[in-house]
Amino acid sequence: MRCLGCAMLLISFLAVSMIGEARADQLQAVRHATTAMDEWLGTDVNADAWRQYLHVEELQRLLSEGDNANPIEMMAVLRRFQQPVSGLDTPEFAAVRDALKNWLNATMTNEVWAEWISQQSDEFRPITDERLAAAREKAAVAVQELNDFLSYGSDENTTAWQDFLLSDLAQQQLALDDPNVDELGKIIAKYYSGNAGLEFKEFVQAREALLEYRRLLIAKSDPEVQARYAAQLANLSKGLAAGELSLAELAAQLEWFDQLGQAETMVDAIRAQYNQPNLYFSASADVISRGLSQPVDEETPVNEVILGTNIRGVARTVGKVTARLIPDPKKAMIEIVLNGVSNSETVGRQSGVSIFSNGTTQVLGRKLLMVGADEVVGMPATASCSMDSTITGIRVKQGVGSQMIEKIAWSRARQQQPEAEQISSRRAEQRVAKMMDDQAREMIATTNERLRSEIQKPLQQRNIFPRMLRLWTTDNRLKLHALQGRNVQLAASTSPPEAPETDVVVQVHESLFLNSAVNAIGGYLMTDERAQDLVEEVTGEIPEELVISEDDDPWSITFDRLHPLTISFNDNKVVIAIRGRRFTRADQVVRQPMEVAATYSIEVNEGRVKLVRQGEIDVTYPGKEGQRLSLTELRNKTFMTNKFEGLFKPEIEGEGLKLPERLKELEDLKLDHISADNGWLSLGWN
Repeated sequence: MRCLGCAMLLISFLAVSMIGEARADQLQAVRHATTAMDEWLGTDVNADAWRQYLHVEELQRLLSEGDNANPIEMMAVLRRFQQPVSGLDTPEFAAVRDALKNWLNATMTNEVWAEWISQQSDEFRPITDERLAAAREKAAVAVQELNDFLSYGSDENTTAWQDFLLSDLAQQQLALDDPNVDELGKIIAKYYSGNAGLEFKEFVQAREALLEYRRLLIAKSDPEVQARYAAQLANLSKGLAAGELSLAELAAQLEWFDQLGQAETMVDAIRAQYNQPNLYFSASADVISRGLSQPVDEETPVNEVILGTNIRGVARTVGKVTARLIPDPKKAMIEIVLNGVSNSETVGRQSGVSIFSNGTTQVLGRKLLMVGADEVVGMPATASCSMDSTITGIRVKQGVGSQMIEKIAWSRARQQQPEAEQISSRRAEQRVAKMMDDQAREMIATTNERLRSEIQKPLQQRNIFPRMLRLWTTDNRLKLHALQGRNVQLAASTSPPEAPETDVVVQVHESLFLNSAVNAIGGYLMTDERAQDLVEEVTGEIPEELVISEDDDPWSITFDRLHPLTISFNDNKVVIAIRGRRFTRADQVVRQPMEVAATYSIEVNEGRVKLVRQGEIDVTYPGKEGQRLSLTELRNKTFMTNKFEGLFKPEIEGEGLKLPERLKELEDLKLDHISADNGWLSLGWN
């Protein structure tokens, strides 16, 4: 036993030593990155402004403290590096940001968080009149902006929404110095009713502002508010220490402190820890080039004057458009390259003399596209052309001296040929550049319109457009990082695993699905008809279990506000769970949470994703684990199992990449890698 105890002590010592060494290495990485950044900033005109904004002096002071560096103060510095400020995406700043994240991830375990949070109980600040007035103004503005938004619809629709949301009552209460919190509660409940449309950002902003104002009103008049603050801290500390809090639950607790203006340092620190992108995408230069490549075979008329000669004819340009990546840390830079040969047959006429010639022009055209988070911008095209011509014949009008005229024409044509070729080359460059600009202009306009109408607008309306979206290019890859979620929501706390070495890589953190679901369907009322339509829209068919017949009782589910849909990735398995807080079936109403979940293994099957369900669908009542269910609960469980059998099928197989016609060159891309672990799903195509 003594030997066993010594062995355990030795193992513990080695483990602690290894962790300490890892932390020391990561702290050293922060030092190196900070020094490199400071040297890079040098004495540039903006250097001191950057140092001040990024708190570089404070960071250097913390680094000088070594292992005693305060991680919370480090987080405050990290927050500066994480701001969406133009210029912070350069490699030198990114290196410091990444090094800080790695050190903090190794340092701030759940136990450390819990201990630090428990020390914040003395940080309570009384609710001031100024804070309350600001919240009331914020709510009044949000309600007015919602009314303005509703006014764009028909008068009937506007009135219906305003009546439903008790808009008149809201404005009356917000005009009072001492509003009734119960009346405000009735108004807020309308925003949580689950009706379609309430997920739009204008409704969400009004709801959140009203909720914040009501919370502050209650807190200011509550003599026990400081005790509640301490209890909330204790719950947060306990939940983190035990690892029991989901991201949504943690975000909700932080929002409570945030809305009351409490524990700002703690809230900012935890949010900084969960502020990494939850979507990573990259594509190789070869894929980009193949996707944008296309053959060129165009015939254009020639009609111009060169050295006083009117030239008419036809030019046929044959070649290929490819693309290459231009390294840029701030945006994606793609250069479109046209390589081709233009062959022409022309006739030049001047003073009764006709000169017949064939020309061969080597064509090289370039156009730079700058792809940002909001739009694609094209720079003016440039071209380089080199023409060689052959005079195939000269014809003059027959008459006195025609032979002499022809001889002179040949001599003069040969003398002017080099200059004419130079002029033709420059004219060809203008034509090629104009052609590339004209073709790109239409493509860019179409792309930007689709970005706005099909992606930005619908996602922004539903609060699911990424709050951070960054694109950039290296010499061999185009990369995209995105952070999906509102400012109060949490994302990944760690970077994804090492990306597979494939042509296309997509890595998604489970927080992306959770945040999107909370914003899009959290608290949403889903009827049987809506469920049928939604599944048909997504899958193209209606499962037998969801087909509505005259004999079926109507049913509905009101999604949970915090966990309407969760998708978890671990041990190469995917767990998909749908949670509701209210259910109806015919005239029966169930007001208790219920979760329907299925676990799938994942694999690659002939270049496509294949999910294989592990066991049966699991229907549970959260909070009643291990308890005996009533007869009604068992009936509801069976009913929901049958209904969701069509959604959670025993096997689900993807259809592979569905690409538009213009990307047909990439049809041979096949899924080559898939893994799911530690909250990350990684996919790779070759």
